[in-house]
Amino acid sequence: MKRIILNSISLAAAALMLTGCHTSRLTAVEVSNSLPRARTEVVEVDASRLGVVADAPLAVVVADASGRSVPAQLTHDGKLVFVAEVPANGKAKYTLRPGHSDYPTRAAGAVYPHRDDDLAWENEYVAFRAYGPALQRRGERGYGYDLFLKRDTLDPVLPQMYADFLNPDNWRVVNDLKAQGKNAEAKEFENSFTYHVDHGHGMDCYAVGATLGAGVAALIGDNGELAYPWCYETVDILDNGPVRFAARLRFTPLAVGADTVIEERLIVLDSGSNLNRTEVTYSGLTAPRQIAQGIVLRDGGAISANAADGFISYVDPTQGSDNGKVFVGAVYPDGVKETRVVYKDGSVEPAYPGHVLGITDMQPGKPLVYYWGFGWDRGNMPSVEAWNEYLRRQVEALAHPLTVKIKK
Repeated sequence: MKRIILNSISLAAAALMLTGCHTSRLTAVEVSNSLPRARTEVVEVDASRLGVVADAPLAVVVADASGRSVPAQLTHDGKLVFVAEVPANGKAKYTLRPGHSDYPTRAAGAVYPHRDDDLAWENEYVAFRAYGPALQRRGERGYGYDLFLKRDTLDPVLPQMYADFLNPDNWRVVNDLKAQGKNAEAKEFENSFTYHVDHGHGMDCYAVGATLGAGVAALIGDNGELAYPWCYETVDILDNGPVRFAARLRFTPLAVGADTVIEERLIVLDSGSNLNRTEVTYSGLTAPRQIAQGIVLRDGGAISANAADGFISYVDPTQGSDNGKVFVGAVYPDGVKETRVVYKDGSVEPAYPGHVLGITDMQPGKPLVYYWGFGWDRGNMPSVEAWNEYLRRQVEALAHPLTVKIKK
């Protein structure tokens, strides 16, 4: 049975309500950057370290050294997350003080039951979709992550895109026109509301199908085949903005070799990032096994796949004649054992669709953590050179994270 849960903390997080708690004093926080470049990132700290005591509900504002409040959120796992701007080789100071501040929502998502249980989420620059149990019941093999391209807006666009696409009145007009033999008019009207056409803020023109799409991980079977997961079975939305979206997905049992495994994924998307942090675990895995994280290849777009770099990337042509280029990639904070380009049926010659893969070893009882996402040349990523540099900087940033020190 399908199970979809929205965590109540995340729904109230826009005002950063520390329910049942308050800060007993002003708390200072210092964020340090060891890299020779300025950084703007979401940082986190355990709320229990911030002088928080259980007493009464109180909203807390995070302010920078000038007193300007910055976007912040309390997460489901007891973290305070906020957007920090830190100079090169420098430090930035923040304070927590009582008060209320409404931050615009940047990272958020929802389940759309009337669109085959899509789980769709976004931030300022990127949007994504994972297919749900209704799609699987229909027998459609949508294994991988899908992408929604975004531009010209920092605000969420998915709710309106889905509302227009799922509006029965819109489809009634389309069907009436088709019944009258007016197919050209029907198509023109459909193009006026479908999310497969860019109406100024983005679109869905990325092809997934029976592939890993834009970054799904899959165990490798005994004969070297990818053990494709299908659609998620249940999803818990854990955090829902304004700064962080997080969801836990659970999948149906899958036979891999002699094991029957159940996969869980924790997906986290923060404000300002083009990449999702994803943690994959398998119950039922009894021995180490190789695991591949992959990006589908659709034609001869440029591929970057060098294990020493710690990332993979690919230039996707998108569907349609004039929808620009999408730069898809993945980053491995713990390194990647091997990268591999595999075409259809395992051949070494292009016979699309194939995949570019990052391969490492999956240990029983241990998670795989990696980052995946994309940029669009009509959004915030002008070129493949800019994209690959962005991925290199993410590798560097993960190796040298911003550090947070509490000063009470």
